[in-house]
Amino acid sequence: MPASASWKQGRLTKESEMSKTMYNLFMKRNSSYVGTIFALAVVGGIAFDKVTESAWLIHNKGKLWKDFKYTIPADE
Repeated sequence: MPASASWKQGRLTKESEMSKTMYNLFMKRNSSYVGTIFALAVVGGIAFDKVTESAWLIHNKGKLWKDFKYTIPADE
């Protein structure tokens, strides 16, 4: 094999079935690619919101209204 073609060796290997399937399902057509991007953005946004909300609640435990609103005595 000539030395100039050695860089092609890794690029010309056979693709796995998993990568072919992923390409055909999510990236072959523009409409499916854009739909995948939008779906991942929505799911990622919801996941980010849940993670940051739980981190906020853990960090501020005992300081939030829901933690002490029932401990305040009612005026009689």
